Amino acid sequence: LYGWLVWRNAPRKKPKTARNAAAAGPTDQTARSAEPAAARTARNTTAGHSDQTACNAGPEAAQTARSAEPAAVRIGHTPLRYAAGLIAVYAAAHAGIYFLLSRFTNSTVPFWDAMTTAASIVAMWMLSRKYIEQWLVWLAVDLITIGLYLYKGIPLTAGLYALYSALAVAGYLRWRKLAAQETTGAAK
Repeated sequence: LYGWLVWRNAPRKKPKTARNAAAAGPTDQTARSAEPAAARTARNTTAGHSDQTACNAGPEAAQTARSAEPAAVRIGHTPLRYAAGLIAVYAAAHAGIYFLLSRFTNSTVPFWDAMTTAASIVAMWMLSRKYIEQWLVWLAVDLITIGLYLYKGIPLTAGLYALYSALAVAGYLRWRKLAAQETTGAAK
C-alpha cells in the first residue's frame, strides 16, 4: 500500500518536447484568457489533458505529456547520499525490534529476527522508490532467513526462502537491464 501511494502520488515530470512545442505552436491567448477558469478546466479534462501547456501545444505534445512517467517510478540506483540515512534507519529499527523481541517474546534468535525485519523495512522503502539495490537487500534477508528456518527445523519454509533468493537474483538482473535500457532510451 505504501509503495502504491508513493508511485501514484509521485510528481510528474514535464517532458521538454511539450514545453518546446508549446512555445513554437500557435495559440490564441486572448480567447483563452477571456474564457472562464471552470470552462478551461472542463475543456482540458474532457479532452484528456490536465496540462494547459500541452493542450495548447497540439496533439504530439499532449500525447507526450500524458505519457510522462512519474519520477519516483523509474528504476534506478540508490543515491549514495541516502546510504547514511538508510543505515541509520536500519540500525534504529534493528535495535528497537531486538529490544521488543528479547523482552516481550520467547524468540530464541531475537538478534537475527530483528536483523531480517529491520532489513526488510529498509528494502521495502527502497522498493517503493524502485532502487535496484533493494534486490540485494532482499537477497541478504532471504539467505539469513534460510539459515534461521533450517536452525529452527522448518526446512520447507527454508526452501521457500531459497526460491525467494532465486527470484531476488533474477529481479536484480532484470532491473539492471531495464535501467540500462531506460538510460539508453533517454540518451537518444
